[in-house]
Amino acid sequence: MTTIISHFEIIFKKQAPINGVELETVLQGYFLELTNLEEKDFLYDIEFISIPQSNSDPGASLSMNTLAILDNPGAPQPNNVFDQLTLKGGTNDTFIAPNLEFRLAAKATAKLTIVPQIIALPEVDETPVGRDIEVRGYVQISLPEVDGSAQSPRPLKILTHAQNRASFFDFPNPDDFTGGVIKNQVQATIPTSTGGALLEVNPIGTFVPPESRSRNRETIAMAQD
Repeated sequence: MTTIISHFEIIFKKQAPINGVELETVLQGYFLELTNLEEKDFLYDIEFISIPQSNSDPGASLSMNTLAILDNPGAPQPNNVFDQLTLKGGTNDTFIAPNLEFRLAAKATAKLTIVPQIIALPEVDETPVGRDIEVRGYVQISLPEVDGSAQSPRPLKILTHAQNRASFFDFPNPDDFTGGVIKNQVQATIPTSTGGALLEVNPIGTFVPPESRSRNRETIAMAQD
């Protein structure tokens, strides 16, 4: 069962045109903090839902247009780990970062950042996107099964904080970013689906106690011998 966190909006384009006014380019990203309030670590799945545009505009899709950056103090790689949002198999509207593991340690707070990928990033994507991206949708979180069992017999509590953060750039040349200057920066908190910071996530599947899982593995091993 999934729990809705908030909406999101990713932007990299000039502001709405005004006659006679030189427009700045706005880059807006989505920043999500998640705190595990439980006494042990748990593995979560985070998905971005965005309905495809009817005109198939490549700038209106999350796929290969974004960088996903995870800073997770409880993970084996605690510092920033980079990936891209890509379409989840079997869907046309659900995007995931397949190389990021959202395993949150007890009491740890992780930060997930989604921004337009406007610069080349070695080992992730060498080709920056264009300058006309605008994608909206919502974010959901779930607790997948692990080893054939729900991870908990009860809903788990997490603390969430979502923000839009935007920077406004002046680019002398419309075709590249050379000489670009940041003119202003703003940030705004995004309401969660419940209106509060504390969310409960229901585990997927049926909970099997660890001792029963051990016995099942032993039985399977003996049958294979």
